[in-house]
Amino acid sequence: MRNRNRWIGDEDLRTEVADIGRKHLEEWNVGESTVVALARAQVVEVLEDKPNPASHKPVARVNEAPGNKPKQTIHKPLWAWLTLGISKVLGSSRWISNAMQREMRRMPWESLLTMAARKYQNHEELLVYRRLGGLGDRKDTFATTQPLKALFIESAPGVLWNVYDFDMELRAVETYLKEVRVSRQQNLSLPELKKYVEQNQPVSIHVSGIDGYQGFSILQERADTAAKPDSEATPNLNPEPAKQPSRPQEGVYFRDESGQPKVETPEAVAAALCAGAKKPLLVTFNLYNSSARLAAETVKHGAAAAIGFQDFIDDTVAEIFFANLFRAWSQKSRTPLLEAFRVAVQDLHPYLDRVRGSGVTLWTSEPLLEDPDAICLPQPRKRRRRSNEIQYQSRNRRCLGAQARAGHGGAHHDSSHARKIRYPKGPPRRCFS
Repeated sequence: MRNRNRWIGDEDLRTEVADIGRKHLEEWNVGESTVVALARAQVVEVLEDKPNPASHKPVARVNEAPGNKPKQTIHKPLWAWLTLGISKVLGSSRWISNAMQREMRRMPWESLLTMAARKYQNHEELLVYRRLGGLGDRKDTFATTQPLKALFIESAPGVLWNVYDFDMELRAVETYLKEVRVSRQQNLSLPELKKYVEQNQPVSIHVSGIDGYQGFSILQERADTAAKPDSEATPNLNPEPAKQPSRPQEGVYFRDESGQPKVETPEAVAAALCAGAKKPLLVTFNLYNSSARLAAETVKHGAAAAIGFQDFIDDTVAEIFFANLFRAWSQKSRTPLLEAFRVAVQDLHPYLDRVRGSGVTLWTSEPLLEDPDAICLPQPRKRRRRSNEIQYQSRNRRCLGAQARAGHGGAHHDSSHARKIRYPKGPPRRCFS
């Protein structure tokens, strides 16, 4: 499943892998009846929670999902699904817990469940999201301060700077994330990012950059090119460039103290993004390999939700996805994030050939299916005119009306600029009507 881009284009191989996936689910105590229920569920929450000695029998119930449409959902922690299967192989309960947490997050559940359920579907579509349980009620910890602020981070330091052009992506975020002030920050170090978030506490953060695997490949390629005798590569102007890792590391490239690229761990990045007293409602990552640890850790550190990609994603399609997500989330008042996520995923259908083998993952701490208003973008406060100003303008309108009837000349009145009216034929008479 992790290397599905190798076989995703072959219909026969997709069918074979789907059959294998159903067999694995059955070994994990997810029988055919449960898979059939999943196929009809429309929305499935994959819950990562602490081990629970309760019954492993799946529980199905109908909830009111966003849009007041009944959705059948399967509520069953992955611990309950996987404990029996993994314990047959491992044996140590502590090792089981650590291994399960790592593998649960890396497993592309979105693809596995969707492919397993397709056999029992007609026209239905399955939307899968993930929730981290056991984090408590955090509704009062999220940023809602007016005016709403958003942060656009572009991180491609040093020789990575010329890999991407972030201007169009920034314009898309500014255009579609309505009624929110978007601030652009380029190539910050991680301490600088932490300080900025502490001071500004944005409601939404969009991170666009280069992950540890892609960056490692780019740097290696450029180093090999520069080492060739006939290379025309631009020489490195820094006499002492930072030492790069000998193998790929999971994380995100940020600028170090000397301005060179440095891989920061997902945990460190998540801590910086959630450094404010009030945590962001949504953090989005437009970079490869940003789901399993980076997005999950961001939610664990305090964000209400985070969206990342499994493995790779077509760059243009990724920007289209986020533009549609922000548009759906902010265009209509009180739109839940789950509904915006559904719309953005559905709008990727015209690009199916370019997204096969990729996966977009929504992580959250909030029970999105149980709360119809979960993670809505706060609405900006409307400016109210003072009552005495309203009365002043009302009197002006009555006076001007009386003067017009009496034949007095005057400038054309615009009620929105009542204090700026000039009268070329002298001041108007006081009006008592």
